[in-house]
Amino acid sequence: MRWFRKQSIQTKLIFFYTVLGLLPMLLIAIYTYANTRSLLLDGLYEDLSTQLEQTRRSLEEKIGDYYAVSNILYMDDTLYNYLTADYSQTGYEDLYGYVDGLCTNINTLYPDINRISFYSSNGTLPRDDYYFYLLDRDNLPDWYAKTSRAGGILYMESEDAETVSFTRMMKRSLEERAKGFWRKIQYLQYFE
Repeated sequence: MRWFRKQSIQTKLIFFYTVLGLLPMLLIAIYTYANTRSLLLDGLYEDLSTQLEQTRRSLEEKIGDYYAVSNILYMDDTLYNYLTADYSQTGYEDLYGYVDGLCTNINTLYPDINRISFYSSNGTLPRDDYYFYLLDRDNLPDWYAKTSRAGGILYMESEDAETVSFTRMMKRSLEERAKGFWRKIQYLQYFE
């Protein structure tokens, strides 16, 4: 206390100004910063939660669309008969006309679907590397094992940053599994 009494009036005023003026301002600034930070973070978390929920709903809607298209193709008896037919003695013009019309209609209704492909072990099914691809039993692609492990219903896989592939096996019975009728429906969507 002696030290304080020996100080000049100017030093004492600066000390009181600091203690009584700047210290409360500093405390108010710290309190305001902490509350503002907390409010901004709460708002950010709320906005992120809202965006995440909207994204989830959008993805569910898209996946629902893909599942609906998958069901349309799976339940189409005419398509199924075309895919399992023996083309060694007959022409396949009707097959191409039907599949092209079906895929065009689906692409019109669901413009996000870029492509539909059918993979089959049916050696007589014509290959055009656009709609129809041949599966080699000895050299199966990675997606086949992944789709099988997923139960064959609907398997989604991101192929790169812009492409998502949805795959479904079209095996209808145990008899077909024994014969080796394999089909893949692949949807490629480009996110913009």
